[in-house]
Amino acid sequence: MSDQIRQYFERYAENGIAQVKRSLVAIPFYDDIRKRLVRGEDLSQELEGIKLAGPDKTLQVVLETIEEYKDQMKGAWKIHDNLLRKGKFRFKQVKLERELMPRFEVDYLFENTVRSVKVEIRTAGETFKIYIDAGKESMRSQMALHELEKELTFIALIT
Repeated sequence: MSDQIRQYFERYAENGIAQVKRSLVAIPFYDDIRKRLVRGEDLSQELEGIKLAGPDKTLQVVLETIEEYKDQMKGAWKIHDNLLRKGKFRFKQVKLERELMPRFEVDYLFENTVRSVKVEIRTAGETFKIYIDAGKESMRSQMALHELEKELTFIALIT
């Protein structure tokens, strides 16, 4: 099995989880500020910027910030465009009642002329498992993995 492929998708999973975590912490925080501003509470002692900007401008900034964090959460599992062009991508989010963080199922099928390589990522909280499958025939499997490695190397060079 390729260490390069595993490392790439481990970093991908770690980054996705970290972005989701940041958003899950930030959104309720800013939403609480929004609610307090809407109720007319004076937050100038807690947030210095309110004195300068005023409560209306602060509310606008808070609403924009909430939307930015929501967008970050939606884009946390975006896969690189080069990989999208070379394969199929499927993403599923599952929210279980007793868990703070949703679970994610990420499937990527890298297609090439030799054989397809399937990468599956399954998360639970901050943990994840990665499954990489290129089939059983060793020569064709190795060639398919090598093709994916080349694509990941190209991505590393352009980013």
